[in-house]
Amino acid sequence: MRILLCLLLIVPSILVAQNQTNIKAKVLDLKTQEPVVAANVFEISKQIGTITDHKGTFYLVLPKASDSITVSHIAYEPLTFAISDLKKINYTIELRKNAEFIDLVTISAKPKIDPITTNTESIVDFAVEKDYIILLTREKTKSRSLKLLNQDGQELHHLKLTDIRHIEQLTTSCMDSHFLLSEKFAYQLYIKNDSIHIAHQDPIKKYNQFIASCIDANSEYYYFDYRKKYNQLAEIRGVHKYSHQAVNFGSVGDQTNLKNLKEDQKYLDFMDNKSHDEWINLTDSHSLESFYDFWEKAALLKYNFYLPANCFVHADEKSVYILDHENHIFYKYSLNGKNIFQKSLFYSKNKNWIGKIYKDRFTEKLFTILKSDVDYILTEIDLSSGRLLPKANLDLSYFEDLQIFDDVLYFTNSGLVAGQEARILKKVKF
Repeated sequence: MRILLCLLLIVPSILVAQNQTNIKAKVLDLKTQEPVVAANVFEISKQIGTITDHKGTFYLVLPKASDSITVSHIAYEPLTFAISDLKKINYTIELRKNAEFIDLVTISAKPKIDPITTNTESIVDFAVEKDYIILLTREKTKSRSLKLLNQDGQELHHLKLTDIRHIEQLTTSCMDSHFLLSEKFAYQLYIKNDSIHIAHQDPIKKYNQFIASCIDANSEYYYFDYRKKYNQLAEIRGVHKYSHQAVNFGSVGDQTNLKNLKEDQKYLDFMDNKSHDEWINLTDSHSLESFYDFWEKAALLKYNFYLPANCFVHADEKSVYILDHENHIFYKYSLNGKNIFQKSLFYSKNKNWIGKIYKDRFTEKLFTILKSDVDYILTEIDLSSGRLLPKANLDLSYFEDLQIFDDVLYFTNSGLVAGQEARILKKVKF
């Protein structure tokens, strides 16, 4: 009976192994033969991937049906290999440096950064539009204010917020309206005759229910991100502004967590229960140890695995683009939800990528920031291919908020720069 049981356990493992391909290979720099660390290795059709370690080595287990892998790194040109050819090259993959990346990293000249505000006040938040810059400021020992500047930094209007308490941020919705957010209310702003006015106030719940969930818009549609519980799945939908017809653009999420959610639900429910005091009555060491093991796993799942789905949506007048950072895919759709193309992206887990996408509200271009040694590299995302195109080498030490408008980058420092205790607003044209 024991022999039969062992055979029953071994046979499934053998069958699984027969249906898998185990790959171990190394990724090197073609010129220097140095290991390429944190290169992405991806099997596109099955959406299985990994990254290289500090020796440039990667391990990958793929279904037998897989026929190729793609290897990429932000500083190198991507390569796709047939799995059957890996043996011919002695399981060593050599990547060629990306010429655009090299040119940008090696330039010594940097665009000039000009300050717009001074140390006399601290910038809490800001918004940039065609003719104006709106500032939410805090002066020393004084309450917060709204200021309206022209593009040259000249102050046009100053609105003191003495009657509004606990201001949290200034934000711009996808409807191109500015809002001032507090703990209880959202105040809609508008600009008239070079002055800032508060149009009306709504409860913050109303703002959160509709306006805050709008992620982008064009002349026909608003686009929303409908999150499932624990934010594991972001369903992207467009709603026509006039007919209210809905268009579905699919979902973005961590498929592994979705499969495990049913089994993990008891741990997540435990973390959501604010009054779990039953452990107080536990006295024996075995029960306490079991409880703490359970709590530790619950906390690990909730705060490390069940995090919001990571994606970015951009809509222009002809297309909708979705950058799925969970699965490293760049999608292009028509306005009626038809998929035009999808391409794999390989920068999402790269240690040099800061991770945010910035939209130029004037030119509709998309940008991201890369980190190279002590410099920051402003990089445009090519909407036709998903490639990253380096644009400028910048000194953005300690930057916090960042916005781009008409190929001009505006940012606030964190207040940690020597001689700059306050957050000031700066700009640089690239």
